[in-house]
Amino acid sequence: MGYYNYRVTGSSLTLPYSLYERTHSALPLFIWEPFRPEQPPLHHADMQQFEKEMGIGLEDMRRRFPLGRVEDLVKLWWGFVTPVSGLALVGLLWTPRQQLPSVKAASLIALAIFASNFLSSWTASRYVAPATVAVFMLSVIGFAALNDRFVGSKSGLVLLLILGTAAASTTVGAVRYFHQQQGETTWWQSKRAIRSQLLARPGGDLVFVRYGPRHNPHNSWVYNGANLGAQPIIWAREIDPSSDLELRSHYGERQAWIVLADDRPARLIPWTASAQLDQ
Repeated sequence: MGYYNYRVTGSSLTLPYSLYERTHSALPLFIWEPFRPEQPPLHHADMQQFEKEMGIGLEDMRRRFPLGRVEDLVKLWWGFVTPVSGLALVGLLWTPRQQLPSVKAASLIALAIFASNFLSSWTASRYVAPATVAVFMLSVIGFAALNDRFVGSKSGLVLLLILGTAAASTTVGAVRYFHQQQGETTWWQSKRAIRSQLLARPGGDLVFVRYGPRHNPHNSWVYNGANLGAQPIIWAREIDPSSDLELRSHYGERQAWIVLADDRPARLIPWTASAQLDQ
């Protein structure tokens, strides 16, 4: 991680995430920090809207703190608890003595991760994802305890029936989800299809992304690698005719396109001066 940080930010101790926040955002990362007095200039309306919405969300969280944060964390924790994992956690009541240190260790890990989110400016499932392994560990120990106590009795048959039903419902849910995804056109599916279409062509491409007036700023198409000139596709936001023409001229050897990102499905059209002026 230190080497990665050094290659991206120039310092082994400076995370790319924190550098990005200092460079492009006025929003604090922790609940007690003030807003930075001067917001760095954002040149695209989509990014300005994203920053505005995140600021409104943070102000709302501060008004509701600390009870609002507790409520958010309880909802996140509940997302880990399914009928199966809930049954496993009940099984922890019969944990053998030799397994108690493992239960305590996994519980402390999960609680520490959730507690660390208490002081962050935002809460999301991915922020508590490191607790997943600890929750799985507790579930395995709980199932083992249930097995030792109940398997071989009538209660054990009920337990096996519950687990079998849960496994079957998970399989049915996965098949149903896959079937739904085959029939839907989400933004990331559109991007994957367009990316595959462009990669099948010879030469490099420059794609200007045009969003609609109701675009969700969380659904961003514009992600590029660190070595910008070497990647086959360069993604760029449309800003204004002058700026876009300057970028187009800089990468004149590439085929230029405009992607209408919020069409369903998204459409790819050749970039021309007239098409660019119609934005």
